Amino acid sequence: MCVSRPGLSTTRRSRHEITYTTQNEESAENWYKMANSNFRSAVFENRVHVWALPLSYSQSKYGGRKTPSSACTIITVQIAHDFLSKNVCIPPTHPLTPQHLPLGVLDVLINGIVDGNETHEKAMAARRRGFSGSLKKKHLEETGESGSVFQFLKKPHRDTFTVPEAIQVQRPEMHEIDYPCYSGDFISNLVTAMSMAVNSPYLSKLDRLAIGVLAFERAMCFIYDRPTNSIILLDTHMHFKGQAGSVLCVASFEDITDFIVSVTKLVFHEVFKTADVTGQFEITCLMLTSLMNKVHRGDIFLPVKSSMPRVIPVKPLRPFRIKTRKMICVGSAEKDSDSGYESDTL
Repeated sequence: MCVSRPGLSTTRRSRHEITYTTQNEESAENWYKMANSNFRSAVFENRVHVWALPLSYSQSKYGGRKTPSSACTIITVQIAHDFLSKNVCIPPTHPLTPQHLPLGVLDVLINGIVDGNETHEKAMAARRRGFSGSLKKKHLEETGESGSVFQFLKKPHRDTFTVPEAIQVQRPEMHEIDYPCYSGDFISNLVTAMSMAVNSPYLSKLDRLAIGVLAFERAMCFIYDRPTNSIILLDTHMHFKGQAGSVLCVASFEDITDFIVSVTKLVFHEVFKTADVTGQFEITCLMLTSLMNKVHRGDIFLPVKSSMPRVIPVKPLRPFRIKTRKMICVGSAEKDSDSGYESDTL
C-alpha cells in the first residue's frame, strides 16, 4: 500500500513512475537529476552539510502514522539498495553555503520509509501467525488463520530485525560483505571503520559503497561515493526530542573525522553522556549480489587497537532551530524562501 505524502494529493513518488512532459527521455532524466526540494542545508564550521527535515518526514510519523516504527534496519537495507541500483546523485560538498536537498535523495528516503514500514508490518503479521524459521520475502504474502483468542497471553513477538533478516524480507538480491562489532572510543572507532571500508583493496573496484551502522538500538545508512569522494548519512528516525524528523549529513571524505563528530553529536548523542565518549556499534558493508564479482574475498573490517588516540571534538555544533513545513516544491527555491530547515539562522 502506498502512503500519500503529507500535503500532496499524489502517492509516493518513484523515479520510474514519474511522467515527464519534456521532448525526450534524456532531457527528462537530466531535469530530474537537477531538480531540488526546498529543504536547505546548514553548513557547520567543520564543512559538513546538514539537513534536518520536518517531523512528518520520519519513519514514525510519515503518512500520518500514529505508532512508533521499528523498521529502521529494513529501511536501511532499502535505502542502500536504491543508492546502489539507481543513479541517484549525492549532494555536492561544495560550495560551503546552504544548498537544497536534491529531489532524488529525498525520494530515496521517502520510498525507503514507505517500503520499510510496509514490509515490517507484513513481517510482524507473519510472526504473529506463528511463522518459525528464516522469514523471507515470499512468506510475507501468505495468509493464515487469525491467532487464538488467548494470543494476548503469549510472549510479545520481537519487532526488530537483524541485517541478514532485513535483507531476506526486503531485498534478497543483496549481500552482506562483512559485519564486525566495535566497542570503546566511539568516534575514533567509527572513523577507523569507515576508512577501512573506503580504503579496502577488496572494494577498490566499486564506485559506491553502502554501509549500515547499528548503535543504541537504531540503524541508519551511510553511502560513500568514490567518484566524488563524498559520504552521506540518511537517518530516518525522529530527532531533537521529537521536534524534527529525518537527518541527512554530507561531506567530503577528506573531512571524515569532522563528519563523524557531527554525526555523533546529531544522531548518537548518547555517546556524550559517558565520561570517556565510549559506545558500541555494529557496522556492515552491503552490496548487490550481482556486483559481488567485483569484490575480492577478504576481511574488510579489522580489529581496532585500544591504544589508538582518541578523537576529541574541538568545537561544539552550533544550535539551530527547526521549522516544520509540509509541502515540497519541485525545483530550486529562492535563496530567502522558507524551508524545512532554518539554515540561515545559524
